[in-house]
Amino acid sequence: MKIKKIGILALTLMLVVNILTGCSKKEEVAVEEVLKQEATKEESKELVICTAKELTNLTTLTMNKENNIACGLVYEPLVKYENDNIVPNLAKEWEWNDEGTVLTFKLQEGIKYHDGEDFNAESVKKALDFNHLNPNFSGIKAVAELEKVDVIDEYTVAVTFPRPSLFYINDFCFQNVMSMMSPNVIEEGNYQTFTDIIGTGPYVRESFVSGDSTVFVRNENYWGEKPYYEKIIVKYIPENSSRIQALNSGEVDLVYGADLITYDDFTQATSLKDIKGQVNENPTLTRNLILNASSETLSDINIRKAIAHGVNKRAIAEGLTLGNEKVAERLFRKGTPYTDAEIDEVYDYNVDKAKEYIESQDGL
Repeated sequence: MKIKKIGILALTLMLVVNILTGCSKKEEVAVEEVLKQEATKEESKELVICTAKELTNLTTLTMNKENNIACGLVYEPLVKYENDNIVPNLAKEWEWNDEGTVLTFKLQEGIKYHDGEDFNAESVKKALDFNHLNPNFSGIKAVAELEKVDVIDEYTVAVTFPRPSLFYINDFCFQNVMSMMSPNVIEEGNYQTFTDIIGTGPYVRESFVSGDSTVFVRNENYWGEKPYYEKIIVKYIPENSSRIQALNSGEVDLVYGADLITYDDFTQATSLKDIKGQVNENPTLTRNLILNASSETLSDINIRKAIAHGVNKRAIAEGLTLGNEKVAERLFRKGTPYTDAEIDEVYDYNVDKAKEYIESQDGL
């Protein structure tokens, strides 16, 4: 009997109380990796998954969350995250100059976009120059701050920045921003849509039916490891309950991503006989309770410490996420690049300590 799959694989979030500010590390769980897991367990070479919003604008221009489930089927970045490391992808190697301001990529050779156009340094320059002018990416440092892109030779491109930064190379892993598109789909000044959906990825978009589905077929000329599934159908199912019903009835094979299923639905679905669930064990994001410390009361560090000790993070994790999310004692999980500074004090749940901090303040 075919076992249907359901997963909250994209985001398993740690909980943290951050009194002054909050930020999150963007780390993608590639859809291709999930498909590889599925391929070892399913006989069919057609996979049906679902999305809450139609893939009407499957581009790398606007960072639309609904594109996360399919963006990696069509588009690929120069480098990518893999097990907390940045590894080669369309670029086979890269290096910085001594000043840390010029990033040079050596590109893979012999790759073609789905329309037959060569993937080379000229196409990368066109994509990066176009992205630099895209107002949607003003917050992406590697895009907004690049000064120029130079073609060194057919498969070498150099990107110049105004100052050294460890974070520029990380941004090149951002699949929904820095993936390469065919130069033929770019319209100068149009930062909302492409003229077509064409990348270098393992799948080619075959069709789109409004209100129903988008179909992707295997790229038989793919430069990398040949994907298992010959066809992937992404069905449009906007309602949570309908997605679970579709999974249980066999209409879809996989529900993928925390945006598509609540923890309540996940628990309910995995209680059914033929549905198996999986949660990503590697936290990729941190939830924050953020307070405005500009007020007279909260400007006092002891009051902020009292609040930190007064929040029962474990109760929140167990109550709101049914224990699926881990309690975090720090803003970033261990192993996150550039965050190895030791924390002197951990603010665990301790009502007595909270009272001590509050009572130490005159007039409170």
